[in-house]
Amino acid sequence: MKKIIFIKTIQLLVIDGIMLAFLTFKKGGLLGTGF
Repeated sequence: MKKIIFIKTIQLLVIDGIMLAFLTFKKGGLLGTGF
């Protein structure tokens, strides 16, 4: 059971990271090109 919870937590962290990166990319925060 603990392994499943661990995997779910990792998945949530990964998804959160991707979403944050995507949002900053859309805002042009990473490249500064103002997408």
